Amino acid sequence: MGEAEKDVVEIMARTLRDPWDGALFSETRCSRIAADALSALDAAGFQVVPKVPTEAMLCAGQDVPAGIGGCPPSVNLIYRAMLAASSNGRNG
Repeated sequence: MGEAEKDVVEIMARTLRDPWDGALFSETRCSRIAADALSALDAAGFQVVPKVPTEAMLCAGQDVPAGIGGCPPSVNLIYRAMLAASSNGRNG
């Protein structure tokens, strides 16, 4: 699991804990549930990415070569390149 995925799992796990006393689920169980949820999203074809693209994502999008006759690359190719470059990209 990459660093970005660990951050997402931690955020999700915090939301699973009882906001009043934290005793509804253990921290370990919340982390396991969050990791399972992230894996289920991935298996269903979804990917969690930051709202603001990372520098690596922007560079990947800009590096997509032009199409035939110098036409701009398709949005689909740029999008896939950016997803693949995301910190937690596995679906690219």
